[in-house]
Amino acid sequence: MGNPQGIQFESVNEFLDNLSEEELEIVLFLQKIILECMPDCKEKLAYNVPFYYRHSRICYIWPASIPWGKVEKGVAIGFCKGISFLDETFETTKFA
Repeated sequence: MGNPQGIQFESVNEFLDNLSEEELEIVLFLQKIILECMPDCKEKLAYNVPFYYRHSRICYIWPASIPWGKVEKGVAIGFCKGISFLDETFETTKFA
């Protein structure tokens, strides 16, 4: 089975080299925040985009120019275990 994306980046730097100036600026900004907040995390490519790991996947940065991420415009940041952000003590109020 071939690569449906048509390109396979060998490194994060190669990934960065293939971004438009607009996407590159956003990706570098997000990358800086992630690495400053989690200096001990590891940055590795998965699905042709950078994922950030500690003991497991934490988050990823996905520009619209990378196919099959369903990002139509700009750059998305995603959290792999977003359900962990839920505050179970938070009560919602229903409005009639």
